[in-house]
Amino acid sequence: MRTFQPGRRPAGWRPRALAAVLAAFFLSTVPEGMPAAADSSVGAAISAAFTGLSAGEAASLGQGEVVIRSDANYRHLALVAGGSQAEDLRQKIRALSPNYLSEVMAVVPARPGTLERLAASLANVKGFVGIPYWSKRWQKNFDLFDKMDITAAHGDAAGQTIEVIQHMLPFDDFGASYAYTLGADSLLFRSSNTSVIMYGSHEAVQTGQLLWMLYAFRSGDSLVFYGVGGVKAWDFFGLFRGRLEASFSGRVESFMRFMAAKMKD
Repeated sequence: MRTFQPGRRPAGWRPRALAAVLAAFFLSTVPEGMPAAADSSVGAAISAAFTGLSAGEAASLGQGEVVIRSDANYRHLALVAGGSQAEDLRQKIRALSPNYLSEVMAVVPARPGTLERLAASLANVKGFVGIPYWSKRWQKNFDLFDKMDITAAHGDAAGQTIEVIQHMLPFDDFGASYAYTLGADSLLFRSSNTSVIMYGSHEAVQTGQLLWMLYAFRSGDSLVFYGVGGVKAWDFFGLFRGRLEASFSGRVESFMRFMAAKMKD
């Protein structure tokens, strides 16, 4: 019978073999949902861009899927990427302190022309009318907007601002502004209402309190997409919360999902 004496290595002891066994053990116990080792660059992009993801959300992003967070908290946004544009987005959302908020995230391979295609889709505001919006209330698709009249536009391919009068049920017509800036490795988009949004005879949303923002940027070999939409709406002490929340959140999610898909085209 062999005995182990302190200070001496057992016969046949092999450091490399032991290291291989330990490595196999720890790799086999990586929490489900973490990006695979073969996609380490994607995992690095996800970790650098976002925080507070569940294992399932991280796995979905690593597989190229769109992740949506409804009823998110504006004090704890998922986006933690650095830079002035990311910080501008966070500051504007926090300053709004919305009572309805949704986040949409995606990570796709970085390919030439992707951000330019996204910018072109954002500049085509007339095309927003045809984006399908799923109504949870009516359990069928509607157009995201059923009216989009451009009143002013200026800028170029590197950045545009477009003013519109638009309509979406169940609200009256209201003014809105769409703007984006496009750089070599990033795109920042913002939309807000430029007039009060009326719900029947009631003022549901004051000017500037419906805010959609989108930030897309390169991270290593990936492009990170982060969209967020918030509204500070008067829901009449919760009486109309169900209808307003479904209308605002559903449209944010539909719009951002549509734009995230443009990064895969």
